[in-house]
Amino acid sequence: MDKFDRIYDLHQILAGRRTPLPVDALMERLGCSRPSVYRLIRVLRDHLNAPIEFDRERGGYSRWCHCVRLSPFGAQ
Repeated sequence: MDKFDRIYDLHQILAGRRTPLPVDALMERLGCSRPSVYRLIRVLRDHLNAPIEFDRERGGYSRWCHCVRLSPFGAQ
């Protein structure tokens, strides 16, 4: 799986949840390391403006707004 696939998959994982997901669970689902998960989150936030935040009380990442959509690259 390449970086763009993982970015899209991370977006889809978080978009389909109502509760935050811990980094360990994201690592398992994406099949990558902890630093890679943090890099993917940073790309989604900083370059694609996805509203992802960390919830300290629940110990995981989530999207606070479900208004942003990503299309698979090349899809119309």
